[in-house]
Amino acid sequence: MKIHKFSIFCLFFVFIGTINNEAQCIAFARGVAKPKILPFVHDGNYNATFIEEGESAELYKTFFEGQTYRLVVAATETLPKNIRIRILNEQRKVMFDNAEHGYVYVWDFEAQTSETLIVHAKVPEGNPESPTIAGGCLAIMFGIKSDVKRK
Repeated sequence: MKIHKFSIFCLFFVFIGTINNEAQCIAFARGVAKPKILPFVHDGNYNATFIEEGESAELYKTFFEGQTYRLVVAATETLPKNIRIRILNEQRKVMFDNAEHGYVYVWDFEAQTSETLIVHAKVPEGNPESPTIAGGCLAIMFGIKSDVKRK
């Protein structure tokens, strides 16, 4: 019985820690990534997660023909540099690879067709001799170009 209560206690703290990491990552996205969207209009979604070196994440996003978008990727300083960002279509054909463009973290593009694309982010492996694994927040956000003139 004591082991069962201890297990529940441990799971509770893992759950609370995960929620805390996600909340910190959302705050990071709001404070660091969102300003980089300007002058585009933020789409209202905060896509951010805690990730460690060697891991990857995928985000599915629908884009509409004729719209101009800005992709912004931001990572905390604790993550290795040169995070690889690829945009793939549903057949997993590479539409954009930031490794071919100096690992840029901001990319503007016009959707040629209406379709769901996959944003794939891969954090490089760290130093294999290091006893610790680096981790941090990774935010992937989008803006839409607005044709509305503001006064």
